Amino acid sequence: MMDAAIISWLPVKTVLVGIIVFLLVMSYLQRKKYKLPPGPPHLPILGHYFAFRNEGRLYAVFNKLGKSFDDIFTVNLGFGRSVVVLKSADIVHEAFVEKKEIFAGRDAESWKFELITDGFKDITFANYGPVWRLQRQMTLKALRTYLAGDKLETYTRSAFEEVANLIEKETEPFELDVYIRLLVFNIICRMAFGNSYTIDSLEFTWLKDKIDELYEKLLAGFIPSDVTPVLKKFPIPSSLMAKQLIKYIYKMPVIR
Repeated sequence: MMDAAIISWLPVKTVLVGIIVFLLVMSYLQRKKYKLPPGPPHLPILGHYFAFRNEGRLYAVFNKLGKSFDDIFTVNLGFGRSVVVLKSADIVHEAFVEKKEIFAGRDAESWKFELITDGFKDITFANYGPVWRLQRQMTLKALRTYLAGDKLETYTRSAFEEVANLIEKETEPFELDVYIRLLVFNIICRMAFGNSYTIDSLEFTWLKDKIDELYEKLLAGFIPSDVTPVLKKFPIPSSLMAKQLIKYIYKMPVIR
């Protein structure tokens, strides 16, 4: 019976070893193909995954991993995915100013931004190309329309006066952040939707709370699917939470 157990286990073990070897070879070939810069030591297959697991701020992880490197280094995110980190101001200027057309593309691997932008459809995260250039033209045209007349100044002045009047009525210590958000929200929403809020309106409170939740749980928190995109296909708690939160944001009352 023991021999039968060994025989039944052998194919599974063989498959697992084969998968591991395949992933190691693919990781090596990817590095060789793109001639990536050197980077800190990492685990086979998993790369630096656990460094991101314990710290959701990507820049903090990159800063820690790149302490022993100069201007440019490679970070292995695991499962065959790597990123090249530009560390100094000079090399960032070279890449994004002097060689801006070469580096004009966007990273299509960040799942949280893919989720927020409904598939990288906004002007910030859309990849460089005809669609992005059209978006840019439309945005500039809209801004010129507001800047050429007095609409933007009128909206800004009106929103500022409303917020200033509310602040003057405060007699106890208060959170200035709430009023700053009200000011910004009202300027943007008047331009985009023709609506504005009051400090005690249910819509403003709802929007403020949802944006706080979006930042805390999605933007500032750790999402495994953002480091390993394949995980977005599985019903893990973090992915389900992110999808539900974005669903609520898209149902923002002002755009119904």
